[in-house]
Amino acid sequence: MGLLEQLFGIYTPQIPQPPSMTSVLPFAAQKSLQNGILPVLNVSTLIMSQGEVCHYVDKACLFTKKIERHYRRVNRGSSFRVMKGWTYHTGNGESHPVEIELPVYTPGYLYFTNKRVVFVAKEKGFEKKLSSLTAVTGYSDAIGLQFSSKTYSILLPSAPSAQRTLALLKH
Repeated sequence: MGLLEQLFGIYTPQIPQPPSMTSVLPFAAQKSLQNGILPVLNVSTLIMSQGEVCHYVDKACLFTKKIERHYRRVNRGSSFRVMKGWTYHTGNGESHPVEIELPVYTPGYLYFTNKRVVFVAKEKGFEKKLSSLTAVTGYSDAIGLQFSSKTYSILLPSAPSAQRTLALLKH
């Protein structure tokens, strides 16, 4: 609780910033993607089925939003002296709900194989079949993956490489 909140009841939330990330995608794999060739990566942390090959791995941050709710109380009133030793107080107060939308960043690793899209994290991780991917939205620092009615926004250190990998996988 800060000083302003203690004195005046003003609530100012701390807005989290996205973490800084450095790419773990090998330089040779990035060059291969630029030349239009899918790299084959040997990853030991992802369990793959027979015939499944990993083509992309990088640090990532899943971006979600959470709503923080609190109440702000407003008091109004006045006091006036009726006579010495006796003061009359009037007033009322009311509470108003306040909702603030805050970003949540969940760090993890993003994998693209020839069969799946996998986000590995301590929480909010997911695994989806590549065939169920319905749309890809590219940004300069992120990628949006839509599977049916669920959309995942993922921040990446090398978002163009991820977009290129998906484009090569979908063809």
